[in-house]
Amino acid sequence: MAKKQEYTCVSYIRGADGALIPFSTLTEEQKQDVRSRIVANVNRTLSDYFTAHPEEIEPYSRGAGVKVIRET
Repeated sequence: MAKKQEYTCVSYIRGADGALIPFSTLTEEQKQDVRSRIVANVNRTLSDYFTAHPEEIEPYSRGAGVKVIRET
């Protein structure tokens, strides 16, 4: 049996000056700020997309208790 290969993953963010910063070196407060910015960006991007393409919403909203309400 082949020996299992191990990999290491390092996450980086880009600082205001363009430098790459290892995520693991940030303080917990900085990490939370980065996470909040990522969530806000994803929310804005998805909102913009689904506003422009409302026909695409339904396949993603088939969870239990989710109902798509269409304005007429």
